[in-house]
Amino acid sequence: MIISRLFLNILFPPICFGCRKYNKNYLCENCWQKININRTLFFPDGPFQYTLAAATDYKSEALQNLIRDLKYDFLTSAMEPIKKIIDVYFKNLEIKQFSNFVIIPIPLSKKRYRKRGFNQAELIANYIADKFSLPIAKDILIKIKDSPKQSEAKDWQERLKNIDGCFSVTNPEKIKNKNIILVDDVYTSGATVNEAIRVLKLAGVEKVLVFTIAKAG
Repeated sequence: MIISRLFLNILFPPICFGCRKYNKNYLCENCWQKININRTLFFPDGPFQYTLAAATDYKSEALQNLIRDLKYDFLTSAMEPIKKIIDVYFKNLEIKQFSNFVIIPIPLSKKRYRKRGFNQAELIANYIADKFSLPIAKDILIKIKDSPKQSEAKDWQERLKNIDGCFSVTNPEKIKNKNIILVDDVYTSGATVNEAIRVLKLAGVEKVLVFTIAKAG
């Protein structure tokens, strides 16, 4: 195992996701300092009441590279600096535990999951579940149709149309009267989480906290 790891490091040495220079921690100190980690929660306007916990903004190139390389280049090593961002954010909020919460990641369609091999929201959700010793429900919220990428939508109306009717809840009795931490990678317009919250509320969910690594805009 050690020999194979050394061999991989020679062929594919770890680089900083920000400046693309060699760095064994995947993010150099200079690029790390350019990521502005939030100290507050957010309360978005919309059809449903929920609290948004967005760890950072989407302004730094380093953060954009982390998300893009994880989602589209399938580099799961990007999770290492992402975990650090999560740790610092919750430390800033002085949150040490959650009571009566179940974690649910925003799901991918089966087609997109097969192509990527993993769900980035699930990787983030797994880390938060381990960090706070919370249960995670991976098969409660499912995506029932393969919608276009939200990042390619022209405006809010197109985002709403893309995501409409995409989600369904299985075994609603498992989340009835529960508080949910809904996890995604980036919060942009809120269209995706609002549609997910709509079907979760129909299933009897009480409070919803949305957690994302970044908040765009």
